[in-house]
Amino acid sequence: MTKMVMVGFTGMRRLVTERFLDSVFKADSIENIETLEEFFASPRGENIDWIVYSIFCLGIEIEEHLARLIELHPESRHACYSEFPVSASVALRCKKSGASYLLCNLNTQTELERLCASVALGRPWYPEHICALGQRAERDILVRSNGLSARQHTVLRCHFLGKTRKETGGELGITEKTVSTHRARCNEKMKTESQAGLFAAAVMMNLVSPFEVIRSPETEEIG
Repeated sequence: MTKMVMVGFTGMRRLVTERFLDSVFKADSIENIETLEEFFASPRGENIDWIVYSIFCLGIEIEEHLARLIELHPESRHACYSEFPVSASVALRCKKSGASYLLCNLNTQTELERLCASVALGRPWYPEHICALGQRAERDILVRSNGLSARQHTVLRCHFLGKTRKETGGELGITEKTVSTHRARCNEKMKTESQAGLFAAAVMMNLVSPFEVIRSPETEEIG
């Protein structure tokens, strides 16, 4: 008997997702647990074949949560799911954490068929185009980020967490003008021409998570 547990799905979203997951995993029984905290608090034993997590319930600590969950249920196969497209950086974070499947960005019938075939064969599956984009971007970002100082890394993180120049300067013991200088140099060194590009770089460097960012990457100026 194949057992699947869904974690982090509620309301109509749960019903729609359950129908999709059932078509992919062909589970004989499906249990839904609405929150990650509830799942941590009451382990379900060793007889779970599939555990599917909502990416949004994993929140800003994707790697930490997945690592702990995989340790608690080493015999289960772990999958992350999102009904919305996810970025390449989020896909890579799920993959590096050890989740076997990422169910998102299924844009064609061919991709869905490949997913179902991988599940049937017990092989891990990730959207190839997303991971390829993420790996290329990650390599580029790491090369460019080598020129950033530790202080510039900190200033960049503070910026996307919504802190003002005054607040950042107060934390680091520097003037607002120096904060502005650090921000401008981050843009120069990362060779980014927009706020969105710099935000993507900050995510790739693990300075911020796309789930915790406060400052809009589209509307705020970096300088």
